[in-house]
Amino acid sequence: MRITRQQLAQVQTFEQFLELRRALVTCLPGDLYESLFSIAISDRSDGAAQIACRALIGLQPPCPETCKHVLERIHESHWFVSFREVSFYLITQFGKPQLLNEARAFIATLPTGEPRSRVDAVVYWASMPASALCEPYHYWQWHDEIEDGADNDRNT
Repeated sequence: MRITRQQLAQVQTFEQFLELRRALVTCLPGDLYESLFSIAISDRSDGAAQIACRALIGLQPPCPETCKHVLERIHESHWFVSFREVSFYLITQFGKPQLLNEARAFIATLPTGEPRSRVDAVVYWASMPASALCEPYHYWQWHDEIEDGADNDRNT
């Protein structure tokens, strides 16, 4: 099973995300990684990229690429750099020291005067405590649970 952008874009609640995550567990790890990572670093127009980011940290498929190649992909991507979950996922795959070292080395190879690279955002996020990077994932779960509880209170 390959996950599509349309499937991810349809996810609106944490409960729907959990259903999707249960279905994705059966995917081949390489297919899961490629589908989710490609969508996560694409544009954010339909909400699919944010769900892909959250699925990356919720499922943590093994990254079959080198850190350097992943950074090259990010540099060339349309990743919305506020989606910090991408950096958290990369830390889980490569470790914080390796990710920071390779990202800084990559940036150092860029020609002077070139516009800032999205890899700068990897360095920014990876320099923060890991708990701050996965916060949106946990907040979403907490928020949906609180909202469900409030809805149930209103209905009684």
